[in-house]
Amino acid sequence: GLRLDRFRVNPPPLPAVDLHLALRLRVRNPGLLLPLRYRAVSAAVSYRGHLLGSAAARPGSGELGARGTTYADAEVWVDAGRVVDDVIDLIGDLAAGSLPLEIVTEVVGAVRVFRFDIPVKFI
Repeated sequence: GLRLDRFRVNPPPLPAVDLHLALRLRVRNPGLLLPLRYRAVSAAVSYRGHLLGSAAARPGSGELGARGTTYADAEVWVDAGRVVDDVIDLIGDLAAGSLPLEIVTEVVGAVRVFRFDIPVKFI
């Protein structure tokens, strides 16, 4: 899930847009038999093709059984300079009640086969 915690637009002469996004990320082990030991979960948020920000999630490590699911939380603070070119579109999208964001989540870890840890990365 995604929650917009803060949104502020400063008027001229120093226009700026401040956004704080709270993300709830679902981490799922697609494996049928093997547990996944993950050591990093991160998310990157883009708007209209421009990267707004990224963050590491908490908890950032753990173990999931086969077909297991857990959740991790991340907070992304958007640098106002990253949306200045799209500020009109951003305000229009917010006024319309829909914000077309792309969120890419990356999970890095390993699965253990016998005594070997095999590195894996899910995007």
